[in-house]
Amino acid sequence: MKFTNSNRILWAGYLAAIMVLMDLTSVNIAMPSLSRNLGMEMNLISWILMISMLSATSFVLVAGKITQKHYPKKIFIIGFIIFIIGNILSWLVQDYYTLLMVRFVQGFGDSLLYVIGPAFIRQHLKEDKQHAAYGIWMACTGIGIAFGPLLGGLILQYLSPSYVFLINVPFAIIGLVLVIPVGNQAQAQVQTQAQAQAQADFKGAVLSFVFVGTFILGLNLLSTTELITYAISILVVSIVFLLLFIRHIKKVENPVFEISLFKNMNFSLVAIGFFLFFLVNVGSRFLRPFYFEESKLYSSLLSGWLMMISPMLMLLISPFSSKLSKSVKPKWICVIATLFLSVSMFMFSFWDQNTSIYFIIISMILLGIGMGLFYPTASFIGMKDLDSKNSGMGSAAISTAKSIGKLSGVLFFGLIFSLLSQINYSDVFNADAFQWTFIIATSIALIATLINLKIRV
Repeated sequence: MKFTNSNRILWAGYLAAIMVLMDLTSVNIAMPSLSRNLGMEMNLISWILMISMLSATSFVLVAGKITQKHYPKKIFIIGFIIFIIGNILSWLVQDYYTLLMVRFVQGFGDSLLYVIGPAFIRQHLKEDKQHAAYGIWMACTGIGIAFGPLLGGLILQYLSPSYVFLINVPFAIIGLVLVIPVGNQAQAQVQTQAQAQAQADFKGAVLSFVFVGTFILGLNLLSTTELITYAISILVVSIVFLLLFIRHIKKVENPVFEISLFKNMNFSLVAIGFFLFFLVNVGSRFLRPFYFEESKLYSSLLSGWLMMISPMLMLLISPFSSKLSKSVKPKWICVIATLFLSVSMFMFSFWDQNTSIYFIIISMILLGIGMGLFYPTASFIGMKDLDSKNSGMGSAAISTAKSIGKLSGVLFFGLIFSLLSQINYSDVFNADAFQWTFIIATSIALIATLINLKIRV
């Protein structure tokens, strides 16, 4: 393939998708080792992972605006450099609080790299090429999800846990090599009038950051019983800043986010669909390892391989969803995808100590098919009807819906399971509570299916 300027930017976006997800999943598997290495409890060490997610989600609306103001080359260079410096410093520092600060700053780089890919696809590719590009981009996220734990586990077997922070440095360097040759003339050719006229909305950026950040922080603290009062207070603060944010963006000419995007019915439905899909999928992903290792008594290695099945299927299916859309309307692909999600959750509800591994594998395969069909198709539908000048904001809004869905899923599934079992599931695994939790998950997945039926494509 000829590496034109557009292709260089596109492949940098694919690489960025791999990096961001691989960073999260590789660091996630290193949590126990980092806990022992730093001599800290797991609830504190988990903030090494959470702080970058919190930062990335909080910055994402700002990142969306930035993608509309600047050509992708500049954004990628900044994002890759932040990523490289952040990872190297994370590897070097020995102090816990310094590490948290480094990871927080890196979260801004994560948000830039994650938002720019879908925004570039919508803004600079022809419509008949967009669905396939979204499919490849989602497949790249699958690569990051699938191979992050494997590479992280391999490093942990032979090296210090801090070396997991270096996994993505070579990829970020490759990303720089891809985008640096893109010339200024190419930038000028694709610079739109909206980009040229875009102005910084500093107040809106601050309000959006505080709103999203406090919301995510409040959700996270809700899972800790002794911190519920603080969590509720923080969520109240979040609501106040949300109202201030909405009031602000209605008054300014070039706001950090155009709330009018949600007047587009398909875009709104897709955002809700992504929230529900990620809530169910990531929430279930949170509980599955407990079942594998505490009910089935599988080894961590076997558990890891089983957890790879769904993202690997997504990796294989996503690039081909665009071909399916030529014979099946995208709306119905989304409906079919959420039905696969519903069936997989229903099958999970039958898992117990005696469940065959083949039944487990089939359940995971169905989930992977649903992921592979839904993610690229829903992205295409959501972004398709937006004006190209709003592609950055659209990508940021969908990314925010995903992120809130992820964190809400972990909180919701953990809370429901805990309430149903009334025990600490790290000590005794309650199969009945697990099964009822997934019956609830099935209901949520069916609601997502009904929402997809409202899509007009």
